[in-house]
Amino acid sequence: MEKIRVLVVGYGNVGRGVMMSIANNADMELAGIASRSPERVKKSVPNVPVVDVNDHAAVLALKADVAILCGGSKSDLPEQGPGLAAIMNTVDSFDHHDCIPEYFAKMNAAATAANHVSVISTGWDPGIFSLERTLANAFIPGSTAKGFYGLT
Repeated sequence: MEKIRVLVVGYGNVGRGVMMSIANNADMELAGIASRSPERVKKSVPNVPVVDVNDHAAVLALKADVAILCGGSKSDLPEQGPGLAAIMNTVDSFDHHDCIPEYFAKMNAAATAANHVSVISTGWDPGIFSLERTLANAFIPGSTAKGFYGLT
């Protein structure tokens, strides 16, 4: 079986959690980590390739099939996302609800121009909560969704 090579972008709590998930999936393997602080990360994971997230040649050299973007939605993802979407397939959990349309437009433009796929805002909320609201509306038509962000 050919494994999916995953690049983890960001080595905070989310990045470390994604690495643990990759280790628990037989069809995936860790291609490496891209970080704003590669020297710091290399000390924590000496047996994993670590590159600077802004060095796109080094990122591409890891030959990942997909990058999971684990940075923060406030400043990391809006800066890193479009640049990475232009060079590879990406998945992220961007969660600034009021900024999703703008972020989508930037990610879609970058990914489409390069013939890549970028899945955005995939996480808890938006993500699983949104799916639960959709399913609830299917099971109980006419119900009113309750949530944290902009719902009544």
